[in-house]
Amino acid sequence: MNVSYRVYRMLSTGLFMPAAVPALLFWRLTGRGAETLSGRLGQYEEVDGRHPPGRPRIWLHAVSVGEVRAAAAVARVLKDRLPGCSLVLSTTTISGQTQARKMADRRTACVYAPLDGRR
Repeated sequence: MNVSYRVYRMLSTGLFMPAAVPALLFWRLTGRGAETLSGRLGQYEEVDGRHPPGRPRIWLHAVSVGEVRAAAAVARVLKDRLPGCSLVLSTTTISGQTQARKMADRRTACVYAPLDGRR
């Protein structure tokens, strides 16, 4: 691992950890963000429950409502060409998630994009 990447990881972890405690406390006290927290932490029960093992799974990501609409068009083509596939559509905003759930069918799981973590 090169030195610049190590420095980046140390700085990002050092900045994230102090900010995480107030953010979690805010979400807990106000209730805002509670709906998105499990998805942001990468817990997706609806993805695993909706997608049988052995089938191709395609993950689409859209940030804004406009991108959700574009992703929905891509999803329709994918479902036509790959009828056995299941789709995951992730969004980062509440309005994007609302739009995604309106446009999705039963084979598409709509989730919030996870926070970027170390792998």
